[in-house]
Amino acid sequence: MLVEQRKSRKIFKVKAVLAVAGASPILVRTVDIGAAGMSVAVPGPLPVGLAATINFDLLVDGTSTPVSTAVKVGSCIFSSGDFKVSLSFSGLAPAASSALTRFLR
Repeated sequence: MLVEQRKSRKIFKVKAVLAVAGASPILVRTVDIGAAGMSVAVPGPLPVGLAATINFDLLVDGTSTPVSTAVKVGSCIFSSGDFKVSLSFSGLAPAASSALTRFLR
């Protein structure tokens, strides 16, 4: 039986930078965010399992928290002219994790 993993996600639309080793950084648009990861829209496909780093600002209670964390591509589908990519977080810094928890409330 499949369990819905996205029920704790919240709409989150900001610009972010996705960096993959050996390639130029990519400007992406975030779609949604949850405690374990986020979805972004990118102009081209990314392979499942790809490791990268994402950088964005998370605004909570009027305070901006810069987030820079390692991510891994979980899925990539073509949708509305872009590729929607699901990213799993790994190694969120304590300040970013705390801000994310407050944002998701």
